Amino acid sequence: MPQLHPLTTRNTPRKHARAGIRALIITGAFLIVAAGAGALIITNEINRKSDLVNLARSEKSFAEIGPGKIGAPFKLIDQNGKARASSDYAGTKMLMIFSPLSQRTQTFSALQVLNEARRVIGPAARSIAFLWITTDPVHDTPERMSAALAQIGGEWTALTGTTKQIDDLASAYLVPAVIASRAVTKSNAKGWPPGDAVIAYLIDENGAFMSHRTLPTDPTAVANWLQQAL
Repeated sequence: MPQLHPLTTRNTPRKHARAGIRALIITGAFLIVAAGAGALIITNEINRKSDLVNLARSEKSFAEIGPGKIGAPFKLIDQNGKARASSDYAGTKMLMIFSPLSQRTQTFSALQVLNEARRVIGPAARSIAFLWITTDPVHDTPERMSAALAQIGGEWTALTGTTKQIDDLASAYLVPAVIASRAVTKSNAKGWPPGDAVIAYLIDENGAFMSHRTLPTDPTAVANWLQQAL
């Protein structure tokens, strides 16, 4: 029977120990990955349900008021300091969102979702003018909005103006954040979307309100909605 060298005999337990440690590390890594994947699935499901709830709330609110009473013409300033009016878009559909730079995550997320939705639609999306209107004109100057668009990309027109101009326009479109900031009764506020929801408004070639929806996190859902109007 061959005899083991004493050094080999001493090293064998160490090798087993190292192998055991490696196995534990690999197992731990798999558990971390699995936990992360599970958390992502749960987060996505929560976001999906939240999107559905917000959409249902906004649909109810707008249906109660009626499309003929939603919207108004505007005269504002774009990110380049140029005067812009709703009449400039006569003959072109408009998609409008209202969101301030102070809510950076919310605003950038909305802009990115719409950029991706536009990519999904393809060249046909060029027939729609995409307008981002701040609800914080005091702080959101043309320069700040221009810098934000430089980060986000996409073919956007950013609009700001006086506090009264923005407040009047946002009120005409029933922007949740504006409604929530006013002294409204509980009965009037019931059914409104959350104040931090971003709603996209689709306006036809004649400047009339067509449709709206609370923006989900899924660009494909937005693309499908927009394609119905193309």
